[in-house]
Amino acid sequence: LNQVQVFDMSMKSSIEEIQDKRQSIDHIHQEILELLLQRNELAEAIWIIKKQNAFTYVDENREIAILQQITQNKKISNNSNLQKMFSNIFKSILKENKNYLNQKMKDQNEI
Repeated sequence: LNQVQVFDMSMKSSIEEIQDKRQSIDHIHQEILELLLQRNELAEAIWIIKKQNAFTYVDENREIAILQQITQNKKISNNSNLQKMFSNIFKSILKENKNYLNQKMKDQNEI
């Protein structure tokens, strides 16, 4: 084999490895989506209970506790960049879930 052939084989191997890893990421995305859908169902059930009992919908202490649980996770507690990234992700999940539920309640009240 000459150098060009070896380079081509190496390049092909790298491209296949990237494709394999992307397929794994795609699978993880589907798992995340399923978990977020389950989370949404549970959050909606909680909001229904709160509505029935005239409780306030937003529990800021609970949100703070969630973010602390995330940032104190042993897998990321020693990495401030990961803490920040995951904290932002979970803040976004909380925010978007509230937006979704608020809109859903608004839509139901218009019926």
